Amino acid sequence: MQSIKVLYEESGEDRIMNPIWMIYESTNFKWDEIIYIAIKAPFQCLSFHDFYSEVPAVSVPEAAYVRKADNEHMIGIHMPTVYKSAYQAVFFRPNINDFDLSSVSRLVLQVNDVENVLQYSIKENLSD
Repeated sequence: MQSIKVLYEESGEDRIMNPIWMIYESTNFKWDEIIYIAIKAPFQCLSFHDFYSEVPAVSVPEAAYVRKADNEHMIGIHMPTVYKSAYQAVFFRPNINDFDLSSVSRLVLQVNDVENVLQYSIKENLSD
């Protein structure tokens, strides 16, 4: 099962809720291919409590995003780049034991990175 949830952050004095993280959940990531995700609102709102759970997650580096030329509402993630980035991060954190990407069920995407790749603002279209 796949799903996208959005984590919002309250900004400044106007107290507007801005999306900052998109969480893509899946039970089976294939680390040797590009996966494509439909970016279409509305998304389920994710609370900070749910975000900081024990569910294994990996952040998507900016270099891993791929634009799908024939669909402006889809974004690709080059999973070999995510894989390499995750293991490089572990290499610099020797206190992490038994790191295993097969247990990862969440990818963490920065909304700003997604907007940069899609070349339009999705923030106005996100809702809970």
